[in-house]
Amino acid sequence: MTPAERSQWCIQQAEAIEADLLPVEAEEGLLPIGRALATWYRSMARRVLENVRETA
Repeated sequence: MTPAERSQWCIQQAEAIEADLLPVEAEEGLLPIGRALATWYRSMARRVLENVRETA
């Protein structure tokens, strides 16, 4: 998997998590966990691309 593919995969994971967040999860207090996971995936996507720039 290339860095660009890895970054895209991370973004896809974040989007899938955000799309699957349901109102029930908000009621159960799980919404912050879902958002935190999506944020983590997005930050990993940025880090992958930053590492590529630094090594180029």
